[in-house]
Amino acid sequence: MLTVEQPVIGENAGVSWFTASLPNGENVGSGITITLIELKTNSYDITFSNANSFDVNINQLSLWAQPAKNISIEPTVYDSKDTDSILKYEEQTETINNNFIQSISQAESLALTMLDEYSEYADIISMEVKGNPALQLSDIIEVYYQEYTGQYRIIKISNTLQDQKFTQILKCKRYTPRNWFQLNVSTLNGASVLAP
Repeated sequence: MLTVEQPVIGENAGVSWFTASLPNGENVGSGITITLIELKTNSYDITFSNANSFDVNINQLSLWAQPAKNISIEPTVYDSKDTDSILKYEEQTETINNNFIQSISQAESLALTMLDEYSEYADIISMEVKGNPALQLSDIIEVYYQEYTGQYRIIKISNTLQDQKFTQILKCKRYTPRNWFQLNVSTLNGASVLAP
């Protein structure tokens, strides 16, 4: 709703109204006022005040309001592929229906994120390290140990505190960052990708 008329006590066909009654159903026509009204995005909050010396029930409420129009928007359809990944692992189709994606740019950003994360075989390692409580899921860390070098994303953390020693077991997945184009930093027509 965009606007709502403030209800008045008593049944009335031409305005917003409410009625009150005793628990046994007997009508109460006075002593009840509205002290606060809030029209929010998804709700309309009304606070009633009862000046009577007995409890009452709000048993009817009719609101006159200007409804928010439901705008029909054409669905955004975007198709993205990683041909190298398809040649290696065959085509794996994922369809996403999400009302929050409302532009080609947003769809492309989501597609690139998913392809970056899942287009290659999941190179996952597990390692025990000295505990660091600042580490969180999805953090990117640098690993340099034997053949395991490069950036990894943390996908699981297990904490251990034993004999006054804090250690963590990190499960990590190899992360290959996409080099985004940066103004006054990247080279024109270079390898950096323009953000959607």
